[in-house]
Amino acid sequence: MRGVIDDCESLSFAGHDDWRLPNARELQSIVDFGRSRPAMDLLFGPIPAGHWTSTTVAFQPGRIWAVALGSGFTIDGDAGAGLLYVLAVRGS
Repeated sequence: MRGVIDDCESLSFAGHDDWRLPNARELQSIVDFGRSRPAMDLLFGPIPAGHWTSTTVAFQPGRIWAVALGSGFTIDGDAGAGLLYVLAVRGS
């Protein structure tokens, strides 16, 4: 998991270098439960499936929370699997 976090924190994109991986609460804040497929405002563009967050699963080392932006569900996954997407955010 640390690799994904480090990758986001080392991004330099669009003239900014303060990118990071959002926590589960931040990523869920863009979910619109009145929508589905995707369960979010299309302002963010067509964003596929699940996205990693920086939030770890309590008492389960190596597992982190992800948000499925198609449905809005929060799921836990193996941080080493690397099969989900990343949506980097800026600021602290």
